Amino acid sequence: MLRITHVEEIAQLLLSAQALVQQQAERSYAFPESAVAWLARAEQVLASRGIFQAGTIAALRSEIIAAQHGQVPANVTFRGSPTRGKVRSAVAAHAVQRAVAVVSAIVEENQPRFRLAEERMLQLVAVALAGGLIPPDDESIGRTDYLLDVRRRLLGSGYGDAVLALDSLVGPNDMLVMLDRALSLRNVVPVEVPARPPGGQPSAGMQGSLASAAPA
Repeated sequence: MLRITHVEEIAQLLLSAQALVQQQAERSYAFPESAVAWLARAEQVLASRGIFQAGTIAALRSEIIAAQHGQVPANVTFRGSPTRGKVRSAVAAHAVQRAVAVVSAIVEENQPRFRLAEERMLQLVAVALAGGLIPPDDESIGRTDYLLDVRRRLLGSGYGDAVLALDSLVGPNDMLVMLDRALSLRNVVPVEVPARPPGGQPSAGMQGSLASAAPA
């Protein structure tokens, strides 16, 4: 399971690819070398996270390197006899296009569960704050210790199932990351808080709404 920081790092590759598009549009002589460097970076990022598509990126990078020595992939065709520079640029453009599709698919595959977890976490923090379950920030302890304390309080409250559902959806480490982000947004982003019944205990419906973050 990829962590949220891993997916964000991979998504950053897509943003950096915009510079390649600009170079290609300007027909920059440096485009093929820039493409090789970007592909090497993408390969390194994916490989460091144990993502098998790193091999696909490596193969695309090798096509550009081979084109620099006059070898043209079978899936790239030309009319007439192109110069070596045009061959390199065409192969680089094809490789980048395929690599961006690979990277985009990885991001799109993981983003839905993070979006769902973020939504559920904002709701959980909102109801927990309304119920007085979250203590003020304590600068005498580290941030991680504070977040772990908040997590323990939530586990021991009527929202324990919601916490465990978030753990199941994104893992306990990312659950803390999202808790930290939700707490930092508590005075910025308005969140609809489920109605709380008289007596102070969360209703079964409220608990179920929050705990529905669990994957099917």
